[in-house]
Amino acid sequence: MTRTTASVLLVVVGLGCAEGEIGGPGEGEGDGVSFRLNGQAYALSGSPARDPGQLLNASFAVARADSVGGFAVIGYERTGDNVGNLIVLQAPREVKTFTCSPGSLPCHQVAAEWHGRYITGVQSLSTATALRYFHLASGTLTVTQVGPGRLRATFSAVFHATDGKPNDTLTVENGSIDVPYVSDQVTDGSLQCLLSLVGVIDGECRS
Repeated sequence: MTRTTASVLLVVVGLGCAEGEIGGPGEGEGDGVSFRLNGQAYALSGSPARDPGQLLNASFAVARADSVGGFAVIGYERTGDNVGNLIVLQAPREVKTFTCSPGSLPCHQVAAEWHGRYITGVQSLSTATALRYFHLASGTLTVTQVGPGRLRATFSAVFHATDGKPNDTLTVENGSIDVPYVSDQVTDGSLQCLLSLVGVIDGECRS
């Protein structure tokens, strides 16, 4: 996987949301990933389930090393039966401020310092059903700690969908990250299953 395919996933759609709508705020507290999306507050926290069949039924927020010298912040907030909020923020493994400036191409298609994708409506690990895909158009990620046991950062971002549907821009502000960090790459288990199905990494689900 190249850096240009690295992604951010922030799934914030409840089971009852109509197409293109964003679900209600998260209720998590304490360490994790928190942010304001179009003015509404969200929070993701907890440990991921090891079983892929249970991953979408519990909230979590962690950080793992990736295969290209960077890290991926991976978070999820359950909002219904096998549906919820997913976030993956990916950048080089450095303590610094990374930027992605608006341009003619989205950040995932250029050599930006960090990348993102926001996917709404992930509902099943068997089919990776998703409602809409939003790509990082611009934003800033300030990393203050990477390891040994925690990853801490702040971020803001604008995501844009290219499907031609209304409400194609999402604005994320006041983002804060304080999550457990594991230096091992995501190579197996429930996280690998989820990230491979939504197109962030190469891999497959194992029964």
